[in-house]
Amino acid sequence: MGVMQYRIMLTQQPDGSYFAEMPALRGCMSDGETPNEAVENIRNAARDWIADCKERLIPFPEAG
Repeated sequence: MGVMQYRIMLTQQPDGSYFAEMPALRGCMSDGETPNEAVENIRNAARDWIADCKERLIPFPEAG
């Protein structure tokens, strides 16, 4: 399962930067100066989020 299958919400901030979150992964969020950077950063954050769940044996939602 890849993190690319989770929905990403991307919002431009008043300062011109971008905020990204994956609603299915509660609390998984990041940002970036450009939309592409924000998406790359949220994908990395999601990989870490999922790895932490696996390490701690915590169930997490299936992508899709």
